[in-house]
Amino acid sequence: GVVFEEALVLGVLGFVPGLIVGTTILTLMGAITTLPVAMTPSMAVAVFLGTVVFSALSGAIATRRLAAADPADLF
Repeated sequence: GVVFEEALVLGVLGFVPGLIVGTTILTLMGAITTLPVAMTPSMAVAVFLGTVVFSALSGAIATRRLAAADPADLF
């Protein structure tokens, strides 16, 4: 449970700098190409949900591997 919870926390915390960088890149692309490119709230929510889902999936895979590992191989 701890590994799964930590994966979710890291996914949520990693979303914030990713959102800032993504918004900056989209703003620069829009300024350079004069195309109407911007970070919409629905796009940010979709990216956040994807981040949380894949972090949870990563935590689940790590937990499964840890449970299946032989203790003698770890040390």
